[in-house]
Amino acid sequence: MQLEIDTKATTGGQGDAIACDPALHDDWHVVARAEECAQGALMRVRLCGRRYVIARGHDGSLSAVADNHEGGSGPLPGPAVIEAYGLVWMCPGIPARGVLSFPQFTDPQFQVVLCGPYGIATSGPRIIENFLDMAHFPFIHPGILGQEPDTAVAGYKVEVDAASGDLMALDCSFWQPPTSVLTHGGSVVHYEYRVPRPLSAILTKLPEAPGGLGVSILLTVQPVEPERSVAWILFATTNRQKTPLELRAHQERIFMQDKPILENQQPRRLPLSPKDEMALPCDRLSMAYRRYLSDSGMRFGVIARDAG
Repeated sequence: MQLEIDTKATTGGQGDAIACDPALHDDWHVVARAEECAQGALMRVRLCGRRYVIARGHDGSLSAVADNHEGGSGPLPGPAVIEAYGLVWMCPGIPARGVLSFPQFTDPQFQVVLCGPYGIATSGPRIIENFLDMAHFPFIHPGILGQEPDTAVAGYKVEVDAASGDLMALDCSFWQPPTSVLTHGGSVVHYEYRVPRPLSAILTKLPEAPGGLGVSILLTVQPVEPERSVAWILFATTNRQKTPLELRAHQERIFMQDKPILENQQPRRLPLSPKDEMALPCDRLSMAYRRYLSDSGMRFGVIARDAG
């Protein structure tokens, strides 16, 4: 099916922010499961305050155009759209690079489970920042990712990868109870965090020994509106004792514990100025993430440093 460019679509409203925000405008964002885009059918999605229509052609290829339901003046060019990791990714502008890398998806050692979509009434940066925070594990996810009285966050390193520009947290560790899918028994778990894009982050659980249990979790956020988002998760693990259904239920349980916390945080847009919210030493990754967004020129879903 071929789609024609809609010349009646608008660039007005909330969508204006995306056009001057290269951090999002020229990057890829998940908007749907690939299996939802059936051949010959149209699918409507919303990204960064704008509506789009996606179609799959008879050759299996995907195309997208701006939806015309919002009226207004001024045409929008058709965005780029591709399929990767069982998901549909859209770039509203001109892609500055390819879809982020998640090699575990094709690694035969891993089974990969798609979790979500999860709608959340908050900004995308708030969701990513929460994902990067170890301090909340024993309080929000007791008996799963942490447990009192083991609440201390050990020191870790934060750096920017010289080659990729990714924000990274290394030598992270936290005690987890034996009920976690990440561990065979209660123990200190070692992590690495990587932020390859403003609204995507990857947590990797490092095996304790060669051939040990490994886990990588990719969280990527679809920015629907500045204060409304959809979270998508790829959960990859070498644990073959758990079924995909069990792994999905485990991840969903964790995310549903985070959801009310996220939706009650105020302001919903993430402040980028270090003066706006008090930080502790354990928040060094969060503060580095805010600097990373500020340096990228992020405007959508944040309160910029130069805001009055």
